[in-house]
Amino acid sequence: RPGAYGGGGDDGEGFLVVATDTAHRHVETLLRRGIEDHAAARGVAPAATVSDVTGGLAQINLQGPRSRELLAALTSADVSD
Repeated sequence: RPGAYGGGGDDGEGFLVVATDTAHRHVETLLRRGIEDHAAARGVAPAATVSDVTGGLAQINLQGPRSRELLAALTSADVSD
């Protein structure tokens, strides 16, 4: 969600990017390089930062062909498309 986890500086804009455990270092590296390359190509300072908040968050994934059915049994929230 925008502004979550201290992202984005003074304007409160930010993004939380979620990657698998096995790919998170790769994704972090790609983001950092992309930010640096974008800034260098324009001759400006980077306008974004990347912070690894893995140690401060937890995630549970519910996946599969019957995942929506299972989730519907656990909540009163609408989980339809």
